[in-house]
Amino acid sequence: MPNLSAKEHEEKLVKVPTQNLEAYTFFLKGLHFYNKITPKNVKKAIEFFEKAISLEPDYAHAYAMAAESYAFLGSTGQMQPGEAFDIVHKYSDKAIYLDSSLSAGYTAKGSAFLLYDWKWKEAYDSLLKAIELNPAATDAHQLLSFYYLITKRK
Repeated sequence: MPNLSAKEHEEKLVKVPTQNLEAYTFFLKGLHFYNKITPKNVKKAIEFFEKAISLEPDYAHAYAMAAESYAFLGSTGQMQPGEAFDIVHKYSDKAIYLDSSLSAGYTAKGSAFLLYDWKWKEAYDSLLKAIELNPAATDAHQLLSFYYLITKRK
């Protein structure tokens, strides 16, 4: 994969996810709780991501992170998997629709295909797309490693 030019780095740095400061603040609070990686904190993160969405209905990254949060709850038995992964699909589809350059939407979608739907090709394709968009997307790399373990592929 080629390195980004200085111009490409600048373009990525100036992308503004929202003009709504209150929505952005809720999003950052959501990230704070999401990164604590406990069921209680991830539920709190969802509250903040959904507050951000209610203030800014086109906030792709808030949808993506809410989807990743529901995937965590569904895959760890903290929520009924069917319900959780229905929401993951809904939110990740919305995130991808709003911003197809955002890797987190593809990571969440890949998690639903991998951990609930068992649609291996779709999981693989979604996770590779997430990594292509953001090679530093650790969640996508971790899920791809699970994919290889589950499918016994290399």
